[in-house]
Amino acid sequence: MLLDNLLLQSASAIVPVCRKHSLSLTLMKGFPDLVTNVITVAERDAYDLDVHKYQGTSLRQPQQKHQVDNWWMEVKNFIQFPLVSNMACVMLTAFMILKLSRVLVS
Repeated sequence: MLLDNLLLQSASAIVPVCRKHSLSLTLMKGFPDLVTNVITVAERDAYDLDVHKYQGTSLRQPQQKHQVDNWWMEVKNFIQFPLVSNMACVMLTAFMILKLSRVLVS
């Protein structure tokens, strides 16, 4: 499926199997421009460094049935990439809320 929405393309960059690709690096660095209430202007440089560290670090790949949000919570608990993991968890929460609201409405 082709994603022509920048927010959806960017959200796909937080999937662990997309790590270490130049496009996911670019998309992740653009998160603060799309989701403006998570990273402050003062934190932007630190966030960019966090993205580079996240992209370059070896992390355990999630198991096939392991959910992406659980994987990110594990990454967040290790406190290696606090700004990146916080942004990823916020984005995952937003999409989960949208999914839940569709279920409740239907």
